[in-house]
Amino acid sequence: DAAATLLGLSKLYPQLSSRIDLSSLAARIGSDIPFFLGGPVAIGRGRGERLTPVAIDLTWYAILICPRIASPTPDVYAALDLTSLPRMPHFPVRLEGDGFFAALALIHNDLQDVVECRAPEVLHWHNRLLTLGAEGAYVSGSGPAVFGGFRHKPDPAWLADIRAEGVDAFVVRPLDTRST
Repeated sequence: DAAATLLGLSKLYPQLSSRIDLSSLAARIGSDIPFFLGGPVAIGRGRGERLTPVAIDLTWYAILICPRIASPTPDVYAALDLTSLPRMPHFPVRLEGDGFFAALALIHNDLQDVVECRAPEVLHWHNRLLTLGAEGAYVSGSGPAVFGGFRHKPDPAWLADIRAEGVDAFVVRPLDTRST
């Protein structure tokens, strides 16, 4: 919302936006906000404010599962052991084709272990996505949503089966926003 507001204000007041570095302003508001000023994909460094745009394969799908449970961000961060976090490996230079799926294998959400310990239901859905053939399955942010990446469009029956277990589930795919 903050990034959209900044972009909207820069269009409404072009005379001001020419004197203001939107990325710097966005980084002062929140670490993830500069990411949403550009797109569609970038690798973030630092606190997330130093961005390098990358090409990405846009022909994949994901199943997004949203369990109807709470996963309060402050509680998840409070339970995170900041003394033993691994360093992020280097991603492939290009994320097109199989490079995207190679990168998917390297993704690590430091909050995932905390969320799965606090909410075993999230771990269940993570494992369920892998059983269905996801190339990788991950907690989104501080949870409880979980997503799995697939090379091909998932079978609609899978979604019906997942929803029958009392969660919200969706098949999604990336949008190509490079020309907008």
